[in-house]
Amino acid sequence: MKKRKGKPTRVMIMSDLHCGNVSGIVPKHLWQRYSPFYHQQRTVWNFYNKAVETVKRERPVDLLVVNGDAIDGKGEKAGGTEIFLADRQDQYLCAKDVIDVVEAKEHHFTFGTPYHTGKGEDWERPLAEIYNAPIDPVAQFSIHGIGFNVKHKVGASQIHYNRANQISKERLNNLIWADYNGQLNARIVVRSHTHGFIYAGDHRFLACVTPGMQGFGSKYGSRQAGNLIAVGFIIVDVYPNGTIDFDWFVMPFEVVVKRENKIYTSYETRLKEWE
Repeated sequence: MKKRKGKPTRVMIMSDLHCGNVSGIVPKHLWQRYSPFYHQQRTVWNFYNKAVETVKRERPVDLLVVNGDAIDGKGEKAGGTEIFLADRQDQYLCAKDVIDVVEAKEHHFTFGTPYHTGKGEDWERPLAEIYNAPIDPVAQFSIHGIGFNVKHKVGASQIHYNRANQISKERLNNLIWADYNGQLNARIVVRSHTHGFIYAGDHRFLACVTPGMQGFGSKYGSRQAGNLIAVGFIIVDVYPNGTIDFDWFVMPFEVVVKRENKIYTSYETRLKEWE
């Protein structure tokens, strides 16, 4: 086993903020007081802040990678009923409030799905421009000789014991692309999109699907998807001699779904509940 030597570079990777959606991560000043999602908004935000503070106390974040779907978009499939910030400029400014909590030294962005982030314009591009940061379909970079390949979208299996197959396939795809000099040969392959957390690897590589930062209860999430979701983010520390540490911060699942049975109550019922 390789010993850790020197000061590591800390990389934090998070995705699927879905800012603008009532079930996305919502900064405190935007909490929806009379929404059935109020408890979840508060709980997810507090979890995120405490987790980030824990990370920063141990070691500041050198690079924050925001891996797609930072905003939720127009929400056409749900008729806009889940959107509380209709203007996508307001959505990416909301995402900025989330990102600023990390106080990262550098940033890198990837494009999310067109449905959420713009079928015409790319609404995550002006978000990246705020930080003078690159935004790519696939973020490829090397830290102390360790290659990263980070992209938003990945497939998902509905069979629980096959969930690691898709991310393992992405590792193989990277090797094929690298053989044709089309991509950097990466030891760390990261995807997001599914809001589930799974990883695979051996002594030579790590392949991971990150948790999302969106909570539970959207119409095209809880009403249709069968797989478990996870709320959180991952941390990768890369040491000068090529050793890595991999960690994650994931909200306890029972906290995410604690009030699911109240998510679709009527507005009048909600008013009585908060009186």
